[in-house]
Amino acid sequence: MSERNSRLTSRRNFLTAAALGGAAALASIRRLCVSAASAATELTSISAMVADAEVAWERERVKEWNSAHPDAKWSPENVGWETIFEKVLAYEKAGTPPNLGYGWTGFTADWHQIGIIDAPADYLGKAWLDRFASYITTTGGDVIDGKMWIVPLQAGAYGLVSRRDWLKDVGVAPESIRNWDNLVDALSKVAKAKNNKPLGIPLGNARNAAEKTDWMFRGNGLKHLADFDPAKKDAYVEVLETLKRLRPYIPDDALSQDYTGHRRAFATGVAGFISIGDYYFGEIYPTAKDLMVKEHVTLLPYPSGRKGPGPFSMFDMNCYYMMAHAKEKETTAKLIDFLTSRENLLKWSLGHPPLKEWTVDEAVKHRMYGEAERWWLEEVLTLTSRVPVLAAEGYVAKDEVQQVYYRNLLKVFDGSMTASAAYDEMSKSIPELIKKAKG
Repeated sequence: MSERNSRLTSRRNFLTAAALGGAAALASIRRLCVSAASAATELTSISAMVADAEVAWERERVKEWNSAHPDAKWSPENVGWETIFEKVLAYEKAGTPPNLGYGWTGFTADWHQIGIIDAPADYLGKAWLDRFASYITTTGGDVIDGKMWIVPLQAGAYGLVSRRDWLKDVGVAPESIRNWDNLVDALSKVAKAKNNKPLGIPLGNARNAAEKTDWMFRGNGLKHLADFDPAKKDAYVEVLETLKRLRPYIPDDALSQDYTGHRRAFATGVAGFISIGDYYFGEIYPTAKDLMVKEHVTLLPYPSGRKGPGPFSMFDMNCYYMMAHAKEKETTAKLIDFLTSRENLLKWSLGHPPLKEWTVDEAVKHRMYGEAERWWLEEVLTLTSRVPVLAAEGYVAKDEVQQVYYRNLLKVFDGSMTASAAYDEMSKSIPELIKKAKG
């Protein structure tokens, strides 16, 4: 059995009936695109690029590639983060997968398990891998069975993007927020002084709620929110209890908020603390230039629970994926090689470069916001040099697991279920979902 076939499991039927209705329409759209290309090769991609910096980057790369390769033109499609996972799977189910999919580390385990992605280095070799920082190619949720399964574009260092000026106003030193008790105390002081609820967590859908609270599990000795090792029950329950403690500092509007609303809440001064990666500067700077300066904002390491490592950061990747069932593999590999050239990766203006070596001077020379971003990149390097940087860990059956977690989290928040009862409920269903997904 081939390696790829060995990865295909019962999750071949990964799309539900709800998604099937859109598959035929997607197939028709894709067939129209292919027929328009006539005899020429056409490369396609689908991504979730919505920020000005990433949209501009892809637009310029498309222009450059198509100018140099008139017989192998690249046609991209952009959708939002809320639908990218399902859109890629719908194209796959319709039999018209793009040459390049898109996502982040949280998608990799699922898509590898389903069998719809290839390891780019199988086509591009070790020299290509050597462009990237070793922690990206050897550790974390994008490395499975000793291979890296992504096309790295953006390395992300995570923490709490926080209002430095608000903390100063209430006499809290940013570096003093080392554990969850410190965080609750700081939020309480800010809330009282500003008459607000300063913690931003998007609770309007399962995916965003799960992704923006998962750091707390990593910060208390667990791999992620799907880690139900019985020996770690106390640590898991402590996370849920702490989220309940944090609820008074989360505005009620968060219950209808998605990722876009989450990032806007900070930019507009509604929230003063959000869990997000260092890519946030590039996302929000165009609309919040006066806010995104060192006097107002800082990137704090995550505080830990009792079983955590102390203050820490996390890393993950935003990336293209080489889709396993798409055609034109050799040409796709050439496109990947082009997109991940050193110059092109330095021009990507979100997060920080996934390259083996880079400097702030080099980055600001190439990136869209230039010197305005220098202080931020310097702060990122300071953060990652002072605290442990933990790899984000993926898990399969992601959508199903997140739905179960979300339902129980809301019950903990409204008091209809205790943290311990929520753990017991989830520990019965989530491991079974994962087991079923693995076949």
